[in-house]
Amino acid sequence: MLLSCASVCYRGYAEDEVNAMLEHAPKAGFKYVDIHGPMTWSPQAIDSLDTKSLRKRIEDAGLKCTGLYPPGFGGANSEQIETHAKAIAKATKLCAELGGIHVVSQAQEAEKTLTYQALSHV
Repeated sequence: MLLSCASVCYRGYAEDEVNAMLEHAPKAGFKYVDIHGPMTWSPQAIDSLDTKSLRKRIEDAGLKCTGLYPPGFGGANSEQIETHAKAIAKATKLCAELGGIHVVSQAQEAEKTLTYQALSHV
């Protein structure tokens, strides 16, 4: 079993939760990390994620990435939901580039029918 430190652990305690995680997780004995937050929480953030640079930062800290938390399924309409579905699909590729093994997302109950339709794009 892998025990991973998620960058969300530092939300509210540090200006940049990923930098804080990379600094403190190794000191706490973690070897694995998950990336959350502003770096991955919107379709725009997923589109601009520089996996080469991020992987180097993670490895330089003596850590390995296990996963990403991209934006969840949801939105006010099918266009927004499809945009999020595409970002989640792209996150699976980015996660692999980081050496990760999982992508975690969630669906919003209010848009269940549209969400299930969007799943076909992942």
